[in-house]
Amino acid sequence: MPATSPDPLRSRLQEVEEEMRGRLKLVCKSPPPEDLDTGAMIRFEEELSIVTSAAKEAVSLKRRLRVDRLGEGLETRNSDRVVNRNVHHDAGPDSAA
Repeated sequence: MPATSPDPLRSRLQEVEEEMRGRLKLVCKSPPPEDLDTGAMIRFEEELSIVTSAAKEAVSLKRRLRVDRLGEGLETRNSDRVVNRNVHHDAGPDSAA
């Protein structure tokens, strides 16, 4: 079982990846398609559909996490610029910076 994360996006990503892993194991254990009867082929297709949906959700979550991570970096850089601007402004024109 994956480690739990306090971040709800990261936690959901771990859940989705675990679901994908389990369902892919089922699909990989299936007999060759030519050996499947109609009912088994329908279940096979349903499993693949669920994995496809989970993969799309995982991609979306990873993108959101990346945007959040990049946004935090941008916020940090912007706040550093404000602090640096204030330090240089407070030093005055006669101060050597």
